[in-house]
Amino acid sequence: TDVMSVESSGKRTFFHHTGANDLLTPDHIDFDQCQAGLLHLGLLGVHKLLDSPWNNETNGWVEVLKRAQAKGIHTNIEMVSIDPQVNRKLALPCLEHLDSLIINDYEAACLSRIETIQHGETNADACMAAAEQLLQAGAMSFVIVHYPQGAAAISRAGEQFFVPSVDIDTQFVKSSVGAGDAFTAGVLYGVYKQYSLQESIQLGHAVAAASLQSETTVESVKSVDECLKLAGIELSH
Repeated sequence: TDVMSVESSGKRTFFHHTGANDLLTPDHIDFDQCQAGLLHLGLLGVHKLLDSPWNNETNGWVEVLKRAQAKGIHTNIEMVSIDPQVNRKLALPCLEHLDSLIINDYEAACLSRIETIQHGETNADACMAAAEQLLQAGAMSFVIVHYPQGAAAISRAGEQFFVPSVDIDTQFVKSSVGAGDAFTAGVLYGVYKQYSLQESIQLGHAVAAASLQSETTVESVKSVDECLKLAGIELSH
């Protein structure tokens, strides 16, 4: 994937060649030999065979998720901001086979049909409403909808809260490419380490803030402690 960024506005255009992605099937993933505790699976919409029906399942993604859960592996998916109808067709059948869902405001709108972005601005309450709807539609233990100003979270245990993003000086921002992925990585690390949901989200924001300080997606992301220090966040762990 080639990412073209307009320096004056920060807007980005992606040119993607699917290549070997189109040949990937559920049978390429061997869970019998897997010792992992967590599966972060994606990207829905850019894998020809996985996007297609597989055996008796709606698509190959469902098949992979079911196989992972059968091995006791925590499941989460990574979406891409493509056509809403395509996103709904591919992702909605996956919800009953997920342990968590971490998506952005656009993707939440695609799946829930709730307008999370209104007049060019994200509506936090709409994000929470979308998260609540999706939680009820699937089997996830929690749903997080993230957006530039923060994240809306809701859990099956009854938690419901907003966590603001890290306030970072814009002069240090080199690129926002990969910030959402960095946020998800931080949250999933917290989940894996059994942090509370709120602390996991705080870590997600810290990692996302660190990622903004490089033109690449990972160059400025350091250790957990360094990311937290940069963001001025102290966790109990």
